[in-house]
Amino acid sequence: SLKTRHIHHIIRVSVFGVFIVILSRMIDVKLLQEAIRNVRIDIVLLAILIYVGNIAVRAYRWKKIFNKGEHRMSFKDAYMMSLIGIALNIFVPATLGDIARSYYGYKIYGVKEEMLSTVIVDKIFALGSLFLLGAVSGGIMGYYVLSTISLFATFLTFIPLAFPNLFPWKIVNILLRILK
Repeated sequence: SLKTRHIHHIIRVSVFGVFIVILSRMIDVKLLQEAIRNVRIDIVLLAILIYVGNIAVRAYRWKKIFNKGEHRMSFKDAYMMSLIGIALNIFVPATLGDIARSYYGYKIYGVKEEMLSTVIVDKIFALGSLFLLGAVSGGIMGYYVLSTISLFATFLTFIPLAFPNLFPWKIVNILLRILK
């Protein structure tokens, strides 16, 4: 109802206000003003552009993974749900924002298992990409042992995606049932 929505909105604004008050009491205002004066706007705008682009790439990757099935996710929905997940990851531990992303996707598309599995596959891609980046960076910087370890971790991360029949999914299912 309209009254319930209004109350929820007031609660959200109040919680946000409490966070702002708590955070503002932890900040040295003079130090903050000095830091703001030293900010280079061109660097900030470049960082924002790169971050928005990064979210777009993540949303596009998730959209492509999800659209392999019978359902169709729009880029706009993927982008918005990715923003929700990223925002929640700032405040909650252990990438629970991605679980929320799958929940909102489930609410929109009505497919719980597919939504959660696409988020997991997306996280596997992200982890593998991070290991690959570590391998390349380690090689460039001359840290060959770390580069080799990262390359091996990249390989291990992509095994379930590249060779799903080799991965022990039955054992994973048993462990998940035990943890339930």
